[in-house]
Amino acid sequence: MQGRLGETTPLSLRPGRSLVSRLAHNPGPERRLRPGHNSGRGCLAEGPRPPRASRAGILLMAMVTMMIAAASITLIAGYSSREATENGTTAWRLPMGTMICGVEFGGLTREEAISRLRGIATILETRPVALSHEDQVWIFDPRAVEMRVLVEATIERAFAELERGFRGIPGPGNGQPGIGRGANRSGSHSGVAEISPVITGDTGALRQYLSALAVEINHQPRNAYIFIDQKDQVHLVRSAPGHSLDWRATWTRLFEALQSPVGREIQLSVTEVDPLVTTEDVQAMGIRELVSSFSTQLGSLAEDRVHNIELAIEAIDGCTIAPGEEFSFNAIVGPRSREAGYKEAPVVLNSELVPGIGGGICQVSSTLYNAALLANLDITARTPHSIAPAYVPPGRDATVAYNYLDLRFKNSLPSHIMVVARLEGRSVVVKLFGTKPRDQEISIDVRIEEKLHPRIIEKRDPTLAPGERKMEDNGSPGYVVSVWRLVKKGGSIYRELISRDRYDPRPALVRVNYEPGGDMGPVSGAARDGDRPAAAW
Repeated sequence: MQGRLGETTPLSLRPGRSLVSRLAHNPGPERRLRPGHNSGRGCLAEGPRPPRASRAGILLMAMVTMMIAAASITLIAGYSSREATENGTTAWRLPMGTMICGVEFGGLTREEAISRLRGIATILETRPVALSHEDQVWIFDPRAVEMRVLVEATIERAFAELERGFRGIPGPGNGQPGIGRGANRSGSHSGVAEISPVITGDTGALRQYLSALAVEINHQPRNAYIFIDQKDQVHLVRSAPGHSLDWRATWTRLFEALQSPVGREIQLSVTEVDPLVTTEDVQAMGIRELVSSFSTQLGSLAEDRVHNIELAIEAIDGCTIAPGEEFSFNAIVGPRSREAGYKEAPVVLNSELVPGIGGGICQVSSTLYNAALLANLDITARTPHSIAPAYVPPGRDATVAYNYLDLRFKNSLPSHIMVVARLEGRSVVVKLFGTKPRDQEISIDVRIEEKLHPRIIEKRDPTLAPGERKMEDNGSPGYVVSVWRLVKKGGSIYRELISRDRYDPRPALVRVNYEPGGDMGPVSGAARDGDRPAAAW
């Protein structure tokens, strides 16, 4: 480095010798400037001794000398700092306040810093970290992920920060403070510089460890729900929050702990997951007691029919209906198809029983219909069968067909209604729970206005004896009925006409073998007046 002072000849400075010493110990004759050079610098030349200076001149010369000496010191320090950095020598030491892994590295040379960090690296690579959550503790071994601290790369990172101009003090070579950014001329530093160690390891193994940890910690929140016991008592099961391991925060905390030889314990970052249905939500629904119930007996124990009934019961069980909300059987149960799991069983078509997919679910809709009637709910859509089924009195059935015939009713109570449906032995049972109006009794009155007798259909059967007649199906009578709902409240009875229905009689079927020229014989197993249908659907 070359310095330039006024018009003097440029002087080449060497480390360890100041400009002051050169001026004080300059051997040989005195020199003076010889003008005449175009460069404006002048050159050194011998000349006669100048006259003795005055006292004021001596003082002025002393002041100039002191200024030159101060400037020289600054130049030497700057030159020494740059030379040390450019030559990559280890004479430079890290500034005080340089921290690695929480340990002070200030004042150390490269070799000293590498030696100290190697001892720390052994601890980092082998000492376990305790991970805790609530009253549980897990131990993480850094060796399981092949963790390694790259010592020399870390120290090079620290000195690279020095070379970029942050604090630095030179070594014993000249004893002068550094002039770089962050340090003043007295050698003090501004704050603490934390250098992150360079660490490698198997990140895949670390993810696998955290995944296994998440399996132990994570659990879904529990929604509040209603539990009905065998005595129809309503119990509230309270909600509870879930937990989920926060991967990002846990990874950060663990990595920070792995960089410190002390305090190798962390709290896992676990977030609380709120339930979708809280205890307060369920309490506000007002489902407190049994409002109404109805049951029907299985008219047939055919396996496929029972299977269809079980599917429909499962669909409506647990449904809740808000105040003013309309319930749709078809919307809840969905299509009755083979894809939905339904099987073939007898259905009513054109007043006849024929095989059909989903046969039997009308018993579920009819049982639900009666429970809704007894809860004093508003019936908004209901259709009777064309022939009266056996499992309910005439006028109290509700047939359904997807996208065609539906059972719908509206919740007219101030509370929510919860549907509970069961298949108990040979009974289909439907119960509605909510808040029952006080001092109110509901009953259903069915009046048969007309009874229609079935016609007889004869079918030739040559296997019978000539003239023999045998009843194959008794058929069933038809009815014209009216259905009334009676509400008794406070000593008064209110009557409401629910429906007036007509059911066609189901024809009786007789197998016969005519005897030429003879009278017809008696029919075995003939239908009697008032017989109920023999089949149910």
